[in-house]
Amino acid sequence: MRLQNLAHRQIRQLLQFRGGKNSPLNKTNLKRRDFEFSRKRLENFGHGRHIVLTSNNGCLTGQVLAREFYQSISGVGSCGNSIVDPGEQCDGGTACNGACEFTYGTCAPPLSGNRVVHVRLTSASPLAGARIDVNYPLFDMSIPGIGNSSLVRGRVNKLVSGGNLTLNDTDNVLIAVLDNATNFIPAGTDVGVLDLTFDRCVDLDQNICSRNPNVFGCVFPFNRCTCTAAADCGPGGNPACALITGSVVGKQCTGGKATKVNCTDNTQCATGQTCEPDPQGQFNPPSCSVGHFPQAGDHQPPWVVPTEIGPCDGTDLGPPGGCPANNDCRRQDGLIGCTVSNPSDQDGNPVFGVGCSVTIDEPPPASTTTTTAVTTTSTTATTSTATTTTDTSTTDTSTTSTTDTTTTLP
Repeated sequence: MRLQNLAHRQIRQLLQFRGGKNSPLNKTNLKRRDFEFSRKRLENFGHGRHIVLTSNNGCLTGQVLAREFYQSISGVGSCGNSIVDPGEQCDGGTACNGACEFTYGTCAPPLSGNRVVHVRLTSASPLAGARIDVNYPLFDMSIPGIGNSSLVRGRVNKLVSGGNLTLNDTDNVLIAVLDNATNFIPAGTDVGVLDLTFDRCVDLDQNICSRNPNVFGCVFPFNRCTCTAAADCGPGGNPACALITGSVVGKQCTGGKATKVNCTDNTQCATGQTCEPDPQGQFNPPSCSVGHFPQAGDHQPPWVVPTEIGPCDGTDLGPPGGCPANNDCRRQDGLIGCTVSNPSDQDGNPVFGVGCSVTIDEPPPASTTTTTAVTTTSTTATTSTATTTTDTSTTDTSTTSTTDTTTTLP
């Protein structure tokens, strides 16, 4: 009775009905401009429990009040008023749809055809829930929209029947939470759970610079001309001759003419010098100077190909196959993978030994590609020791290019 009286007084104080204090309840008066109703005050209504509140307006429950309030601020009926209300991502503009959701991707224009990432789980026991994080390079592939918007949901196909799927796309990680009151993800090896459809901005066979991932087209392994002095590496660029760690052939050109810092035969080298492998390979790509590689601007995406996403410019200061300084050259398919965390059964017990893997379908034309798995680990037990596995897959030249990324729990 005390709680009812308290809630009764608070309703009278918070709700200002236009027709007077004894007027019948009219839902059109339940607008945000008519009252302020915080989450803290909702605690007085029993956190949504059915506590009957008797007033001159009849019987209201905490659940009804909560529903009326949250609908009034959730964007329902308010999309299109040019105000970004709670529950809306935007309201107006070229990258905002009629549901007040952002529509942009991370890169534009996309290439023809989509990249499909197939997510699979391996578990000895059936599961009632799991969180799956799918990592991807944001400058090279994209899902339009963000968060759990209808655009993101439209790019995700849940392959297991039953259960709930909640998504959160952050433009380089897609988080998918699968849950149910009973087990619905079957036990087995490589059980398909999700298919994700991405736009492509860069072909899968293009490598990416690690610290400047908007720069692609770097190569490894590659060769450099040997040298005895910087003059052997010019003319052009910033000629430099240095001993590269691990070299067994002496000094090599680390700057200068593009065909000397990334050579293909001895005729490109100075007289008496030869074209030899760079012993550091992918960890020492040819260096591209500032102004000779794309710069991703600090603005709302999408980033534009090729002005903001692209390779070095191919000059002596931006040699083909290069990266900005202090970058490694990474395989793009090695940056696409998944981890699984918090796998549990219908009783809420953690399930160990759960693995997550992906295969990637790339539309033709695509050359035959053999890829090696990159392994990551996630577990609910903070003290466990991870084990890793490595798989190799080969693509069909007529249809797809694929790679496996495997997560294994102890």
